[in-house]
Amino acid sequence: MAGDTDQLTDQEEGRLTKLCSQSPKLGLPQLRDYLRKKLDVAYEIALASAMDADHRKAIEAAQKHWMEFYEAQRGVASYNAQGGSYAAPAAMEEGIYHLRYRIFTLITPFMQGWGSAPLTPALKKP
Repeated sequence: MAGDTDQLTDQEEGRLTKLCSQSPKLGLPQLRDYLRKKLDVAYEIALASAMDADHRKAIEAAQKHWMEFYEAQRGVASYNAQGGSYAAPAAMEEGIYHLRYRIFTLITPFMQGWGSAPLTPALKKP
């Protein structure tokens, strides 16, 4: 599989991502919906590869809580966009970001090695 870009590249996701840059109003909902369906497949893959019943229960619980986070965070994204006409696209864009990472974590074994996450800035309490 290493080096096989046909299996590593989702052409439909690429097409929809390009559509988002050309026509966000049309592309964002389509890409979000596509990734939601892809998430369902990734979840099925994760469940099928569970080592035992306890592992499966852990995956199920994590997915349930992740979906709650996903829905709640999309609401926060709307507020972060300060309302107005950008609130809905902001929620979709942030949702797309989280969907991609969740799909990756469901189908990529940690021991395989994950790319590093971006570093975060130094923070001070408010």
